[in-house]
Amino acid sequence: MTFWLNLGFVKSILRHLQLWKAAALVVADASVPKITLPDGRQVAYLEKGCRPSDARHSLLLLHGLGSSRLSNMPGISNETLADYGVRMVAIDRPGYGQSDARPGRTFRSEAHDLARVADALQFPEKFWVLGYSMGGAFAWGAIRYIPERLAGATLWAPVGSLHWPGLTSQERADIWREIPGDSKYTIAYGRHVPRWALDLWAQRVILPNTGDRWVRHGMKRFSPPDKAYLQKPGAAEMLTKDNTEAFRQRSGAPFADDIHTMAGSWGFEPGDLTGFDKPIHIWQGTEDWLVPKGFQRYAKRRLPRLHLHELEGEGHLSWFCHNEANQRKVLESMFGPPISLKTSKI
Repeated sequence: MTFWLNLGFVKSILRHLQLWKAAALVVADASVPKITLPDGRQVAYLEKGCRPSDARHSLLLLHGLGSSRLSNMPGISNETLADYGVRMVAIDRPGYGQSDARPGRTFRSEAHDLARVADALQFPEKFWVLGYSMGGAFAWGAIRYIPERLAGATLWAPVGSLHWPGLTSQERADIWREIPGDSKYTIAYGRHVPRWALDLWAQRVILPNTGDRWVRHGMKRFSPPDKAYLQKPGAAEMLTKDNTEAFRQRSGAPFADDIHTMAGSWGFEPGDLTGFDKPIHIWQGTEDWLVPKGFQRYAKRRLPRLHLHELEGEGHLSWFCHNEANQRKVLESMFGPPISLKTSKI
């Protein structure tokens, strides 16, 4: 009886925390554009590149864990995107930044939200999706649940699942060895801790350590190439600003949602996506200490036509952020040569 009384007491605290969070919301920035979905939820977004009337390609970006629309393709310029005829839109995923939460969200629900966002933005029937880290997991979800809407998918260091059924015991063991110790605990929390307790942990432990504390903690966990990147002028400041915006609503719930989703059973895996006949590109650093390269090698084994770009000696951030030459390589893999070069050949 005492246990259940204590449990009820903790749940009562959690309910009060939810009320406190609602009262502590930072006032939304009215200058940030938002889309209203059919159920009334709002999705904040950032747009770069070509005007809709000039765009040849439409690209929807999905940020990672504890991130926001501000990260998009870090450092990408409007001019670079315009060179490839790209209209790029980066959204705040549910509960992050200035987007409304979606309690109980799933891979299926997020994928259908992406289709609704694309329609509201007047994207063409088929568009590209790019997911970074945890956003890559939801790019996999888009391939699974809205394949008819995609012109292709690019995944940067995408999170995978240890519970993909097709993993061999050796593959699973190799991936587990690549995961840092504290991330192993996080995965265990997501898999085994009751959801209300996961929310409480995110609110009381993760949320107070966001912003510059998030970056300082990351410096202890990142690989040498990522640490070197964060020493560059403005890099750590950009990451701090992005993470601060991610938790603008002063809620740990979106972080808990991501951990719960990542650690659970996805309901699909790369081997189920053999019918998707559009391009899939995965870019993965071999020195990424946050997302194991074993996930990407497994995806390549199950989907041989997938384009796997292993980046020797690169980390989770170092190759992708504030590097125009590398970002052009990604854009060219998706859309071909810059428009000016295509035109010159006519």
